[in-house]
Amino acid sequence: MRRNKLAIVIILFVLAASLAQAQITQTGAINGTVQDSEKNPLPGVTVSIASPSLILPKMEMTTTERGHFRFAALPPGRYTVTYSLQGFKTHIREGIRVNVGVATTVDVTLEISAI
Repeated sequence: MRRNKLAIVIILFVLAASLAQAQITQTGAINGTVQDSEKNPLPGVTVSIASPSLILPKMEMTTTERGHFRFAALPPGRYTVTYSLQGFKTHIREGIRVNVGVATTVDVTLEISAI
């Protein structure tokens, strides 16, 4: 009897761990680096993403001091990524595909805007 209870507990633990893993891997990510034409990282760039897959109309963040950004735990789908920083031309990338369990890297170079 005790052996049966132990087996049931082990089976439930394995099932719970499998379920947790399945929930974690149902999303993807978009990350990347923004730089200028001289390959210098651009901190403070506003990066926004939009997709019909999102609950919110769009999500925004700013790049780090090294020009990095990361949107984690995104539902699969096609995304539009927009990069903007004063003094530079706004850059838009459309049709960025996010797949389950994959981090899609989108590195861009921003051009200086004309005055």
